[in-house]
Amino acid sequence: MTAASGLSHQSPACYVDEKFYYGGSLKKISLKFSGSLIFLLVSTAFVVLSAGMCHADSEAPARSCKVVTDDGKYVFVMHPIKGGFSSYPDKGMLAKYPKSGLYRNDGSAEPLWTIDWYSRGGVHLFPDGKYLIRIGNWPLGSPCNEKNYSYEETLIRLHNKQPIGPIRNDKALSQLAVAFYESGMLLKEYSIGDLTKEPSKLPTSISHFQWIKNKVYDDAKGQISIITYDGQMIVFDNMGKIVSRSVALDK
Repeated sequence: MTAASGLSHQSPACYVDEKFYYGGSLKKISLKFSGSLIFLLVSTAFVVLSAGMCHADSEAPARSCKVVTDDGKYVFVMHPIKGGFSSYPDKGMLAKYPKSGLYRNDGSAEPLWTIDWYSRGGVHLFPDGKYLIRIGNWPLGSPCNEKNYSYEETLIRLHNKQPIGPIRNDKALSQLAVAFYESGMLLKEYSIGDLTKEPSKLPTSISHFQWIKNKVYDDAKGQISIITYDGQMIVFDNMGKIVSRSVALDK
């Protein structure tokens, strides 16, 4: 299967890889955003060295981003939630596109449809400008977990150099895995627990874990194929229906 992206001019900030920040290594981004991020990294290091404390992997800041379809007809814009942790909306983009959602790429400031969320995990807009896939945030979960802080509370505690006990295992698996939208309206969503069969096989850091090993978008078929770290290949259509579920050849 070949990937047909259907997207162009995608800002690196629209997709935050679990190992990298904005398409570059941690070293690169620490130089580019030396102010707040270096403070965050120093804060993280302080927590690591503090006796009796667990630390969380630092997360990339949430920034405004946009994606233009290959035919140039539509532009999808996503702004961070106001007041969210480490959120940096772009003032120029906000002035041009005041709401998160889909616009005609003709200078129009009136959205065709809107969303009320922000994804640090990434989005994929299909060429018709109608269907959108949202990947859940980098999931929190830790072996030193005993408390049940929310996603935002955990990030804030990290920033404030406070001890962290992110989420118990049952709560970790209830986090969003993937969601499917039509014209901004939710069609179907799955939790990580819905899509994984052997959680013990999911790679875990001290505060986060991963469930997606690889994913491929096929715009021609209107599908996404996800390979999980517990050895499955799950194929969804663009409305969220599971087309097939099998043992992944690439484990």
